[in-house]
Amino acid sequence: MAAVTGSATGATVGGVIGKLASSGNNSNLYYYTGTAAAGIGNPGSYTDNTAALTDSMKDTFLTAINNNGAGRSFVADLPGENAINNGWPILRFQTGSDTTTVTSLSITALPAKTAYIETQTFQPDGMAVMANYSDGTSEPVLLYSYPKEPLVGGTTSVTIGYGGKTVEVPITVAYLQLTSLVISTAPANTYYAVGDSFDQTGMVLTAYFNNTTAADANRVCQVLAATDYTVTPETLSAGDTFVTISYTHHGHDGDVTITVDQAITVIAVPSQDEDGYYLIQTVSDLQWFANQVSVLGNAGINARLAGNIDLTGVAWTPVGASANPFKGTFDGNNKAITGFDNNNTTVTAQYYGLIGYADGATVKDLSVTANLTGGANYTSAIVAYAKGGSTLTNLTANGTITKIAGSYNGGIAGSVIASTVSDCVNNLVISGNGSQAGGIVGSMGAGCTIDNCTNNGEINMTSNWAGGISGYNGTAAESTASVIKNCTNNAKITGGSNCGGIAGQNFAYQYIKNCANLADVTSTNTYAGGIAGRVSVATAHVKASYNTGRISCKQSTGGIVGYNAGAITDCYNLGAVDDYTSGGTASHGIGGIAGTSATSAITNTYNAGAVTRTNETVHAGGVVGLLNSGSTANSYYLAGTAAAGVGSGTDTTAVKTSDELEALAPVLGEGFQAGSAYPILAWQGTAGPTVYTVTADSAITGGSLALSPTSGAAGDTVTVTVHPDSDKHLVAGSLKYTADNGATYTEITAAGGVYSFVLPAADVTVTARFEDSSPAPKYTVTPTADEAVYEVGETPGGISIMTVKAGVSGLKYFGVQTNPVTSHAGKEAMVFVHLRNDIQLSLNITKADFDLVNKAQSGFNVQTGDIVKVFIVDDLTNDVNHNPILLQ
Repeated sequence: MAAVTGSATGATVGGVIGKLASSGNNSNLYYYTGTAAAGIGNPGSYTDNTAALTDSMKDTFLTAINNNGAGRSFVADLPGENAINNGWPILRFQTGSDTTTVTSLSITALPAKTAYIETQTFQPDGMAVMANYSDGTSEPVLLYSYPKEPLVGGTTSVTIGYGGKTVEVPITVAYLQLTSLVISTAPANTYYAVGDSFDQTGMVLTAYFNNTTAADANRVCQVLAATDYTVTPETLSAGDTFVTISYTHHGHDGDVTITVDQAITVIAVPSQDEDGYYLIQTVSDLQWFANQVSVLGNAGINARLAGNIDLTGVAWTPVGASANPFKGTFDGNNKAITGFDNNNTTVTAQYYGLIGYADGATVKDLSVTANLTGGANYTSAIVAYAKGGSTLTNLTANGTITKIAGSYNGGIAGSVIASTVSDCVNNLVISGNGSQAGGIVGSMGAGCTIDNCTNNGEINMTSNWAGGISGYNGTAAESTASVIKNCTNNAKITGGSNCGGIAGQNFAYQYIKNCANLADVTSTNTYAGGIAGRVSVATAHVKASYNTGRISCKQSTGGIVGYNAGAITDCYNLGAVDDYTSGGTASHGIGGIAGTSATSAITNTYNAGAVTRTNETVHAGGVVGLLNSGSTANSYYLAGTAAAGVGSGTDTTAVKTSDELEALAPVLGEGFQAGSAYPILAWQGTAGPTVYTVTADSAITGGSLALSPTSGAAGDTVTVTVHPDSDKHLVAGSLKYTADNGATYTEITAAGGVYSFVLPAADVTVTARFEDSSPAPKYTVTPTADEAVYEVGETPGGISIMTVKAGVSGLKYFGVQTNPVTSHAGKEAMVFVHLRNDIQLSLNITKADFDLVNKAQSGFNVQTGDIVKVFIVDDLTNDVNHNPILLQ
């Protein structure tokens, strides 16, 4: 036995452990007396569990370690002169051979799991096995054998083996018993025509046994093959709302059969006209058509609207998906689709619009009113994504798109590549924090044409790339150049960076010509222009275009282009240009034609709009603020609009008085002609447009009006958005405009819920009156309790619902009681909506004076899980352009 010593300063010395860092599991430890002062060198920190030994303790020590440990590692030292360790115990391998054998096995701890269901496998976790040897010693073992195949029902034990010996562990194994059948994944197709058969494609049907569920970690289940179950009816008929799926398990205790229903919609196939177009007359027709394309892949079929369609409350699946694009023709036939919304939920799927994904398709002659909240890429009222030579023509979008995330948002199309958009009008407002938003298209790729389109809908984004016609024009090649031409923006554009009245940003071989912006453009960060926020490369051109709106930005603000690295030819600006905040820096400019210009050519232009800077370090110029390189040729600015033509850089521009500027058309070249005041572009017509202002009456109290645009030509449409203060409302008939300083007034009316009027040939003032709002009519709606049939609940919006209980089916009645809190003049309508899997199956409306009548009831043919939603509205005799008013 050797002594243990330590010479280093501060060293701790122990017969077993010098320094114990943690308590751990330190047991059955010994040291020879005299080799150290203690078993642990730092006994004050932790309990010393060691023991000191003397020569007289040799025999009892061997017994102690045998009894207090595995008992197989140590044996007595060899006798006499063969002793290895002076009589102290030695390790078993030191004897040279071990002739002991395993005589039996013992289970000292049962496994944690002893109850099983047939087909499960044995789990030894927690089990302790002890091997007993011929010399009377024992040791725990881990490398034992056990059955790994699925257990058979009725089994009472499993065999554990080691060293040629076995031991039985008691268990129970229950026979399989089918207890539930679940459609884990719905089938791809749920819309059918009369005479079709149910298609199981995509459906996952799972059988669960012995009351286990999908939530159980040790669930016993089986995903069934299509051949394992039956479906009825085999042939679908009109009015079928579900199919019944039946599965029978042949178990130890007999057969068990369970059924489950899958909701479907069965409609008659729409008729076809002489051109082979399906005539779409109802919501069901439209859903059938979408299903044919998006789910079944019938890409080339054609549709023609035979009437207006209201999609209110419909959970819409777009026509065409990335996997199954739409390649046919959708002819709106000059009809309207309204009520296209996503029921106050956020769309998280890409390619969301009436048409989701178009590839070589034609969409024409259609008006769509949508109110969407988008949380993913590619969102639009009409076509989310179009490519491959698609044609979108004579389309009108109304309503709103609110983005909480995602790019490519447009009133007519979210994004277009190698496609044509023509003769389209957007009245839809786009707002939120998504990027690449445009009144006509969110973005435009190579090989596109946008022609003769008008935007009347405000774009109000917190992210980048916002434009009246297109938010973002991506890179093209010379052979696939894209163009925006003959387009006008009449609505305010707001965004983070890269905002333009026509386009947010233009890249290579993207052209803008013969376009006009008549509304304000604001970038809260950088790059704002009346036509384009940013023109990024020399091969991108802006030609024959003009601006009359106010352009505001922190850095690089221009009447035509904010930051210009391309070519600007034959353009003029009449709108005010300013850096509305002191955030601008000397590395940027503000100019009547271009804010900052680099490697660019600006030719045949003039500016008559005031150029105002709030930060004196920003370069301001009547034509260009900061000219880093490039040229300005034959370009002019009105005296008084700026101190110089170029704020920084070589100035070849010229200042003109008002009279001189009016006569400048011949000097500017063939792209211009004389106007009623200053020169106008040749394409504007011989008389040229006179720009008139639109202002709100400063005497209005109790609310405010938002006007778009705030200036324009006679015949332009002006949209008025009414904003009452809290507890105020607009007085009916008070929204008017005057074009003769108040001598006469013309009432402004709403169409489709939007107030607008046509700008006359005069400056106009819009006025309105607001008054205190009386308490809104309100009623309580309380479902009549029927615990045997349904459970009562509410939607997050407070609408009462009654959910059919398990095992209930057939004709059942659903009743409510109602009481007026605040009375409503005339009759009201109690609306009962029957839903299955979020699909509306039927609607029942009871009209009455519910100030006098206090109950209503409706019956439906239901099945388990169906929902009946009930709410009270006014009597549904409102103007057809308005939705009924909720009275609860």
